[in-house]
Amino acid sequence: MRRPLALLAWAALAGCAGPAAPPASAPDVQKVLAQVRARFANADRIRVETVVCVGGNMGSGQKNLLRTTWVKPGWIREERWEGETPDGEPRGIRICDGKTSWSYYPEQKSYYESEVSPDANARDPFLLGFLHDGTLAWSLIEPGREEELVFGGGNLCMPIRGGGTLATLPDAETAGRPCHVLTYTTGKTVQTFFLDASDGSPLRYVLENSWETPTGQTLLLNAVSERTRLETNFPIDPAQFRFTPPAGVTRKLPEGEEKLLALGEAAPDFHLTDVAGRPVSLSDFKGRVVLLNFWFLGCHACRAEFPHLQKLSEEMAGKDLVFLTIDTVDPPARADEVRTYLKDGRYTLPCLLKTGPDATMKDYHVTGCPTQYVIGRDGRISGRGVGARIPAIRRMLLKALAGAS
Repeated sequence: MRRPLALLAWAALAGCAGPAAPPASAPDVQKVLAQVRARFANADRIRVETVVCVGGNMGSGQKNLLRTTWVKPGWIREERWEGETPDGEPRGIRICDGKTSWSYYPEQKSYYESEVSPDANARDPFLLGFLHDGTLAWSLIEPGREEELVFGGGNLCMPIRGGGTLATLPDAETAGRPCHVLTYTTGKTVQTFFLDASDGSPLRYVLENSWETPTGQTLLLNAVSERTRLETNFPIDPAQFRFTPPAGVTRKLPEGEEKLLALGEAAPDFHLTDVAGRPVSLSDFKGRVVLLNFWFLGCHACRAEFPHLQKLSEEMAGKDLVFLTIDTVDPPARADEVRTYLKDGRYTLPCLLKTGPDATMKDYHVTGCPTQYVIGRDGRISGRGVGARIPAIRRMLLKALAGAS
């Protein structure tokens, strides 16, 4: 049986620290978080380099050098993923100028382009983080909700709403430097963070995550990130945050979008239950516009999108419109965790779950989350998309409400 990663990481550190010492008391969580906020609160430009290794049956095990530059607000950034040898052309580049985001993969001679939500640029101050798929996120740490603060492999910070437990372990050493050690546990996801005791800047990050697929397969994702460089408030070149496709490079639809049901196709009916155990079918909402948002607990991008989706539902309240979030990835045994996530995050969005074998994701050709469908009053697909894309969702909903084809 696998032991919790927090214990494994702590045991590994203890084994490298020399003779055993008397047990030390853990520092106060709020004091550690206050130190981290003080370290980055006044930085409007940050550059960080980390060595990231992603393993498990969802990771390649290959080490990558991640070079990232952010400029306030946090969505303006450049990320460069390098392989084992950081020389030559990078394996991948992500660039964002605050309005548009690009992902470019030189080996595939292709790139993806997407809009950035206007809400993303309204937050100040910004703190930054690293999601399991290599993308970076940032968020305002709201007063009174500091317990949601989590640290990521980009060696900065991000909050994950709902259901998690943040705690400290006794101080330790990593890379020969004294550090505070925090853990954040959400269901089967355990994250361990090693922070420089002198200034609160993250030095090392360890992640262990597992979840089950609709077919019962257990997926494992492990990641370790070591910081090698950190700078703040340095001169920048604005051109660094714009992307011009090289010759011979083509733009592609987001991964999974080309497989979705076609516009105008009849939306398949489904029979699920909401978090209160009540049966819900798509046919219950015949004649109304319906948004379906597919997500699951282990999807960090889904969690990042949820507060914006909640806000959008509140903005559009009173219209002839139904928001339905659907989690048919998590098994019925995790229903209580889903309820806790929604309650702790103060989300009122209806959430539908499965109670047994279910083909809803297959019927809707969903291969990744979050995925959205907008269904018109005629019961046909009016809009669709993959990824966290609130501006596009808003446009699709308004178009469907107006009756546009």
